[in-house]
Amino acid sequence: IRSVAFHAARPLLFVASDDMLVHVFDWQRRHRVAVARGHEHYVLRAVPHRTLPIFASVGLDKTARLWRVPAEAVAAEPRTMDDDAGDANAKTPGWLSGCCRWWSGPAVGEDAPSVEALAVGRRHEEGINGVEFDTASDHRLFTGSDDRTVMMWEFDATYARLSPLRVIHQGDHFMCFVAPLPVHAAGSGDPPLVLCGGEDHRVVFVAASEPPVVVRGCRGDGRFWAAVVTPDASVAIVGHDSGFVGLRLPPSASVSGFAPLPLPLPE
Repeated sequence: IRSVAFHAARPLLFVASDDMLVHVFDWQRRHRVAVARGHEHYVLRAVPHRTLPIFASVGLDKTARLWRVPAEAVAAEPRTMDDDAGDANAKTPGWLSGCCRWWSGPAVGEDAPSVEALAVGRRHEEGINGVEFDTASDHRLFTGSDDRTVMMWEFDATYARLSPLRVIHQGDHFMCFVAPLPVHAAGSGDPPLVLCGGEDHRVVFVAASEPPVVVRGCRGDGRFWAAVVTPDASVAIVGHDSGFVGLRLPPSASVSGFAPLPLPLPE
């Protein structure tokens, strides 16, 4: 398994794997609800859209793909921990025991329906490591690739076409992750801000304008592999070869005055 990602509003888990599949699980009901088939090499990341019934995936086959979440999975209402409290088989709280049985038990959802890609994007020259949907637009996403580029894409309302817009950053080595900042982190009228990094030992904040602008960057002692930004865009945590570092982001970040501050974190 290369990555896992939770849906923001539904009890769905999206799992990218070296079996060239994306598995979609209803983690509360302990059931696999869909399998996305079509990638021709390892799938490195899969992420759901925050509001639309789709998810995106990327892999070493150099493609980015859009998929539709099955309607029955979208309709599933989240359950609370109390919903599982009466589970007769639970030796620990129901919600936790369910997760443990799910992961340690036999394969579930063997009859889960296969889904085919709605759209396939081809522009990167090497494998793609990271993908995230834009927070400023419902119909854009960003990818980071071993071809050293970070690219912005757009898709239409039918999800039938995934088109590259432009390269927003050219690194010095493989680009491992992209992390768009929440939309309110940019000033009024500013382009989206994207945190990206990779094996060139650098983390940069890029304004996805035309032309793109690197508004701030920092260099570390190792390769950077992953990042997450808090929903309020106050802190970014970035993982690297030796651990992780934090950046405290100013409350009114904008392209014209953006200056992330070092955030000391405990060992």
